[in-house]
Amino acid sequence: MNSFTHTINELFLNQGQSLIHTLYRIVGCSQTAEDIAQEAY
Repeated sequence: MNSFTHTINELFLNQGQSLIHTLYRIVGCSQTAEDIAQEAY
């Protein structure tokens, strides 16, 4: 695993729930927010 991949993994591990919460406020659906976060990852 290269440094960039490791950094992205750490970002999603540390900030994933915050990202999902923000996406939920935008789209209004928890499942869609989770799906968008997963696709972004």
